[in-house]
Amino acid sequence: MSYLSWISDEDLTAAVVRLVRSVTLASKKATNNISRNGLDPFSLLFNISLLSHDVESWKLNETSRQAEKGLSNALGVFHQEIISHVRGWEDPYTSQDFDLINHEKRIVVEMKNKHNTLNAEGQKNCFKKLENAVSNKNSSFYQYTAYCVNIVPKKSRIGVIPFIVKDNATDSYLSNDRVFLVDGHTFYALATGIQGALKEMLDILPLVLRDKKISTIDADSVAYINLVFEETYAHFENCE
Repeated sequence: MSYLSWISDEDLTAAVVRLVRSVTLASKKATNNISRNGLDPFSLLFNISLLSHDVESWKLNETSRQAEKGLSNALGVFHQEIISHVRGWEDPYTSQDFDLINHEKRIVVEMKNKHNTLNAEGQKNCFKKLENAVSNKNSSFYQYTAYCVNIVPKKSRIGVIPFIVKDNATDSYLSNDRVFLVDGHTFYALATGIQGALKEMLDILPLVLRDKKISTIDADSVAYINLVFEETYAHFENCE
């Protein structure tokens, strides 16, 4: 029996393995860099005194903190890869195009793992890239619908909502009736045609990790992860 109905086991496990490799490399890099980076001795003193309590704990915490950045980046790529294997979706693999394209549904996507990945200028640049693609008559994506996907959204930004950004240079707000923000729960449902597809994948990933002999997750941890999912997408009455 397949893990999921909307992606092959081969494609799913390959994406998981690539994610694991990226995180492992990020962790090794963080360990190697911990003594190479310029450190603030005052910050170090108070961190050890008030937070970590000893040098070894601080090193472990700092390594985890730096590796977490690599994990966040890898997760964005992971979700992009997963959707690219869903029927109708493609990853053009070029920096000039978008993270994901669906010509049948006439959609272009920029994928971000978390809502705070982009600062104000980054949001503006993302909006303008999407707007230009769907509004410029010379664009290959003219009159497509454009989405900036935040897999992990702000709680006030659940569902499909207009992508409105402030342009500080002109003290004005930018918007377009073809450019939207969308959270991961909603986008996975849109991309796969299956309500709850994101939760389906979350539920199956511990099994994939176990079957590939990568790691095992205890029941208490799974319960907590499910609670976090429900809180993240709390707007939806049923995230299953």
